[in-house]
Formats: sequence, structure tokens, C-alpha cells
Amino acid sequence: MRLRHLLRTALVAAFGSMPPGPSRAVSFDCARAAKTVEFLICREPELSILDDRMGVAYSAARRQSVNLAQLISDQRTWLARRNSCRGVNCIANEYQARLSELSGNPSAPRGIEVQLVSRNGVLRVPASINGAITLEFIVDSGASDVVVPADVVLTLMRTGTITDDDFLGRQTYVLADGRSVPSETFRIRSLRVGDQVLENVTASVADARGSLLLGQSFLSRFQSWSVDNKRRVLVLQ
Repeated sequence: MRLRHLLRTALVAAFGSMPPGPSRAVSFDCARAAKTVEFLICREPELSILDDRMGVAYSAARRQSVNLAQLISDQRTWLARRNSCRGVNCIANEYQARLSELSGNPSAPRGIEVQLVSRNGVLRVPASINGAITLEFIVDSGASDVVVPADVVLTLMRTGTITDDDFLGRQTYVLADGRSVPSETFRIRSLRVGDQVLENVTASVADARGSLLLGQSFLSRFQSWSVDNKRRVLVLQ
């Protein structure tokens, strides 16, 4: 309880106090908010409205569901994605995507298209790290995380784009040939591809001879994605 109280005190200092008593616009009591995402939902009217719509849509989906266990599992997965957000735009995007899923609306917004560039016969997508530097990544669904070579990581550190506080520890990855390789991991605070900005994207440090890879820690945050080879575009939904 004391840890929860300290966390809430820190969040109040960062975001300001919440309105007294429970809010009717959200699915939880704002007076008990203890996560960054909860404070933002309570503070921002747009997010409060989206949360209210989510409550209605999810209740309707439960009543009509033929596979309740799967619906509950999918909602928990969505909540984990929402809770990983640290900004209003990220949270709003997660709500809109999930509301489209629950409604089964075939007229949901089209995916955003990002122009790819060709380097040495390989299609790459420009991505901006922390709003400071733009690099070209190879889209690789086989990579668990976004992958950044060690020499690039050192450059990012020298320019202050990432700091020691962004490093998350060591993790073991299994390569395509079956080998297990330990790697340092770090947090990219914001990763922009086209008009899409994802926050807190996990990345791993690869050998300096490796390539920049846009892996599943980025791709799995979207409802769907695809590459149109003919038009050379990455489509993100």
C-alpha cells in the first residue's frame, strides 16, 4: 500500500491532482488512479470519452460473443498495449483501433502508407528515434524486437538521443539458425514511422556488422501491417 501511495504521489506531482470522487466518463475511479495512463485518461476529455465508448462497446461485445474466453483474452492484450502508452496520441490510437475491432466495422480507417526506399536491392523504411535522428530500417517480422547495431547505439548515446536510464538489461534471443545470443536491450522513448508514433519501444543491441531491423516490438503494436512490393510502401493499420 505504501508503494502505491508513493507512486500516486509522484504521478500527482507530474500531472496535477484529479477531480474529487469517481468520474462517470471512465471505467475506473479517477480518485484511485495509480498509473500514468489512468491519470491521462482522467485528465484529457477526449480520452475519457473514448474510455466511456470502450465500456459500452465491450459490454455489447460480451453479450453477443460466441467465444467469450477469446474476447476476454483479446481485451486483456489490448489493455496491456494501452497501459504501455505514455502519451495522449498513443492512448487515443489504441482506443480507436480496439473500438474498430469490437464493432467489426469493415469501413474502419485505411492503413497508413509509408514510402519505402531501396538500398542495395533491399527495401527499407525511414524511422525517427526520439524525434532526434532518422535511420533506415529493414522490416523484419522474424526479429522479436527492433534491432540496432552497436556502433549506431554508441552514436545515439554520444548525441544524447538515448541515455543510461534507457537501458533495460540483458535478454537472450534465439536466432534463425537456432543459436541463443545474449543482448543488451534499451527503450526507444518514441519511434516515428510515417505519421505513426509509438512510445516505449523495446530495442536490442546487435553486432556492429548487423542491420537496423524493424521487428515485432514495433510491428505487433498494430492491428495489421503489410508490404506492397509493387508500390514500395509499408501499410500500417
